[in-house]
Amino acid sequence: MVSENKISGVFDWGRGMYGDFLMDLAWIDFWAPWSPGWDAMDIIAAARDHFRAIGLNVPNVSERIRACQIYVGLDGMAFQAHIGRWADLARTAARTLEVAGRP
Repeated sequence: MVSENKISGVFDWGRGMYGDFLMDLAWIDFWAPWSPGWDAMDIIAAARDHFRAIGLNVPNVSERIRACQIYVGLDGMAFQAHIGRWADLARTAARTLEVAGRP
């Protein structure tokens, strides 16, 4: 993106995909504990409030978000294993188990 002959933004489509629109919410919520600012908000609750306010029925929202978060965690662990970031992988594994509802 350009504004006044200067680059003002960049689109990164490297992680773009077709699928459940709840994936974006799940991704932000999954990584929130490591992201200053995101950790202070409940994006899932805000989204539910928004859906309710506009009268949008989102079937099985909790289950879909959980499935998306498990995917996000597994994808993160695969990348971390590939680059040898073992401490990060352990933290991501713990977070994945947390969102999956395990102790």
